[in-house]
Amino acid sequence: MPAITIEGLPTLTISLPTIDLEFLQQYALLQNLTVSELIAQWTQCLRVRETQPLHPALAAITGILPSHLEVKDDYYQHLLRKHQ
Repeated sequence: MPAITIEGLPTLTISLPTIDLEFLQQYALLQNLTVSELIAQWTQCLRVRETQPLHPALAAITGILPSHLEVKDDYYQHLLRKHQ
């Protein structure tokens, strides 16, 4: 897809694996958007998400697990015991 520059807007060049670029192009095409418009919409969603507080139920449980807890190792050990 050739680069399209909209006058007055800054440009950004990014490197992506071909498979990801092709996915973005196809997804944008199906949504009747350009890849630039798709990225702009995604950026806006991220910006909104950053400004919204956590849902109260999620905020209530955030931080209750110790930071040093090795969840993956514990879960793996649980699975080994369960399926012996």
